[in-house]
Amino acid sequence: MSRAGCRRFAMVLSAVLVLALSVLPTAFATEDMSFSLSDATASKGRLFEVTLVARGGCTLGAFAAELRYDPSVLEYRDADCLYENAENKVSIDESGKLTSVFIAKEGIPCDESPQLATFSFMALAEGTSDISLSVSDVIDIDSKMSEVVSCNDSKITVISAAKGKTYAGSKSEKETYITEEAVTEAEPADREEFEAKRLFADSPETGLIVAVCVGTVAVICAFVFVAYKFGARNQRQKDKHPVPLEKEEVSQNQKSKQEKARQKYEENT
Repeated sequence: MSRAGCRRFAMVLSAVLVLALSVLPTAFATEDMSFSLSDATASKGRLFEVTLVARGGCTLGAFAAELRYDPSVLEYRDADCLYENAENKVSIDESGKLTSVFIAKEGIPCDESPQLATFSFMALAEGTSDISLSVSDVIDIDSKMSEVVSCNDSKITVISAAKGKTYAGSKSEKETYITEEAVTEAEPADREEFEAKRLFADSPETGLIVAVCVGTVAVICAFVFVAYKFGARNQRQKDKHPVPLEKEEVSQNQKSKQEKARQKYEENT
């Protein structure tokens, strides 16, 4: 090959390399993603939720999240996926590590910061504790990897139950406060006792129904007691002041006594 031919070949090869390098970033382009957990303030002995939110430009297909918390302050209870076409598989260990694998088969657009899942915890002790968040292996609906640029942790504040308010990570971005009445500081012995206390504390209608039922039973018992006392008093009065017999009954009794006396006299004679 001549020197001029080599020069032309080098120029063509350089042009091809420049074109390939300009197309390559587009073909494997990734979208930056951010994830965050909502903060929460809860009364001791109460359940609360934190919400996982995603922000970015991709249509989310799957990711893995890891939550770490202090098991002496918080106790994990449940997780809920907020999309019907997705599933959230959770595993935990005793050290306070929660692993969540989130899969959305049809994809979830993240340009409007969707809320993906909620995690429920029980507040065990007063104080401040963080739930740290780390996310990896983010894949969009086209099986392209996305880069995680930030993960915001959740700050949890546990207050005395006597203060009577719990902030739960709601499904909207606005803070929602739920008034709680008649909540004890002591942690319930089991889940059923806790749920019963929560039902009566958070549902005024249930308390009203129970009050009506108790009042009705009390009124019935009062009527029965009054009727019993009234009947017993009448019986005592009858025993103390017997009703006099009618004249016919008195006459009949006298005849019966006379007949018995006559029969006895005849037997003796």
